[in-house]
Amino acid sequence: MEINLSYDQLNNEYSMLMSVLGASVSRHLLDEHFTCIWANDYYYELIRYPKPEYEARFRNHCDRYFANNPEGWRLLRDKVTSTLEKGETRYTVFLPLIDPDGGTFWVKLQSVFTDEYIGGYRVAYTAMTDVTEMVMAQREREYTQKVYKKMSREQEMLMGALNVSVSKHLIDEHFTCVWANKYYYKLIGYPRKRYEALFHNHADEYYRNNPEGWELLSARVASVLENGEDQYEMIVPMKYEDGSSYWVKLFSYFTDEYIDGYRTSYTVMTDVTELMQMKNEQELLMRAMKVSVSRHLVDEHFTVIWANDFYYQLIGYSKEEYEALFHNHCDEYFHNNRDSWNSIHDRIGQMFAKGKKSYEVFLPLRIPDGSTSWVKMVGFFTDTYQDGKQVAYTTMVSVTDMIRIQQEKSIAYDNIPGFIVKYRILPHTVAMLEASQRIDDIFDLDRKNLGSIDAYSILQPESRAQMEANHENFRRGLPYEGTIRVKDKFGRDRWFQIHCACIDSIADDPVYMTVFIDITDITELRELQSKLEERTEMLNAALEAAKQASMAK
Repeated sequence: MEINLSYDQLNNEYSMLMSVLGASVSRHLLDEHFTCIWANDYYYELIRYPKPEYEARFRNHCDRYFANNPEGWRLLRDKVTSTLEKGETRYTVFLPLIDPDGGTFWVKLQSVFTDEYIGGYRVAYTAMTDVTEMVMAQREREYTQKVYKKMSREQEMLMGALNVSVSKHLIDEHFTCVWANKYYYKLIGYPRKRYEALFHNHADEYYRNNPEGWELLSARVASVLENGEDQYEMIVPMKYEDGSSYWVKLFSYFTDEYIDGYRTSYTVMTDVTELMQMKNEQELLMRAMKVSVSRHLVDEHFTVIWANDFYYQLIGYSKEEYEALFHNHCDEYFHNNRDSWNSIHDRIGQMFAKGKKSYEVFLPLRIPDGSTSWVKMVGFFTDTYQDGKQVAYTTMVSVTDMIRIQQEKSIAYDNIPGFIVKYRILPHTVAMLEASQRIDDIFDLDRKNLGSIDAYSILQPESRAQMEANHENFRRGLPYEGTIRVKDKFGRDRWFQIHCACIDSIADDPVYMTVFIDITDITELRELQSKLEERTEMLNAALEAAKQASMAK
């Protein structure tokens, strides 16, 4: 059955589809203004200007819209220009936009050039989606990483300054203390004589004002004895005499020594109050960042014994669905995604082989709607055991947008007839920070020590002089374009057209992204043509001289 739809019907259906998707779609002329000749309602909704105001204020000219946003206009213009120069018909770019109140938001812009011309100008279709949350989340992740590193350093200083409490106990109904060093009494807040007079060296009496702490401790000791184990580690809430609370990390191991028929144990305690406070702050940060945290038994299923809400949000199943479908067994969850399950196993195997306790891995997860979500998983194996199984913690964060950006970036890099390098412009030289893989086709570089390479040293003298003369402009972050000559790893002269742009800074040093376009073949062809023209002129001159000499005879 053939279905014929008019242009208006097709247009209406397309508009309906775009409205369902909430996508901005617009049509532009590739002129100096990037004139908008049509746009759906979401275009104006996205840029925060009603259509009448947009037309009256900017006359449908994008350059006018970007008048207060030169950086966004430059990014868009450069992307359009480079796409046309490469003979390509589509591009993707992330742009900052300015709303009417002066606030900044971010969009992902994808455009396709058509074969249609209006008024002599080619027509392009553009789709935009708001990615502000993704960009802000990325910035929040970067900020959180800085905060986390700072807290980690403070934690290390704290633990290094702590004096460790060590005590010896009978495993009886009182958990009687038979010996302790001076830091034990300092940590619990009682001088030795007062502790003995008040509590008779009985831990259960000491815990009278702290039944929660005693219940946790006694239950843990009973569990360890029932399982035939001889050590445990836990964090216990404690209370001073005035009722104020603090936390200690307690590690205890049972000896083979018996006193009065009771087995003995040694216990080490350290004050982790500030650590617990930081942990609570980290949990707040994790909630703010939507970080998935889960606790697992290290068994054949990697059984989930606890997980926060974001764990279930990330994997796409509610807690009830996950328990009913997979019985809290990760191997069942990964049944249709064996590659990811095997990647986790391989990374854990590598972790054990290196004698470490943590691992990290990037994984694709299968979402119930059939889509794929990428996560960064970090696992940490503790010294805690439950039901005879070691306990591990796992955190996951979504990196889907980052992976997609990297994939798009990789495709772009692979299609450049040359390579890309990121430099740090130091006061008197240039340090390489990163380089795309294709640089290995040109130079022999030690990728582990890129920063130690004198980037100017690979240039031929005239090109080095050219770049050194421009060094002060680099220090000011100014863009640069030019042609340079280098010696490749085979000793051959190579010519590159370079495009340098400042993209960041480290301390007071600009960071540049430089694109090297190989124009060796073109340059050599031009030189050969020039030599042929010189020889032709010399030959013509010789022939003319011979002709004149012949006529003179």
